[in-house]
Amino acid sequence: EGVIYASRDAIRFRAFSERSASAFGIAGTALDAAYYDATTLAIQLREKTMNGVRSLSGFTGVNGVFRFRANGETEYSYGIYEVSRKSLIVRQEPRAAFTDP
Repeated sequence: EGVIYASRDAIRFRAFSERSASAFGIAGTALDAAYYDATTLAIQLREKTMNGVRSLSGFTGVNGVFRFRANGETEYSYGIYEVSRKSLIVRQEPRAAFTDP
């Protein structure tokens, strides 16, 4: 209790995990979310060039917003969370999109 940490979009991931449990009888894992995000990205990019891959505003996935930098690095938007006895407290929401280059 009282632990504060930075993470990808924990609320969005929890919703994904619960939808998976409802649909398939087993909660989605972090690896499942990464596969889902990769598949969604591939679908979005099937007609785009590499410039489209480097979208400045990023792409929204189960793990939140992410983008690819010109140097090949991947950037994620993190939120700040606190663990309490009964719930996860959102201290700072992850960004919904990137606004800087």
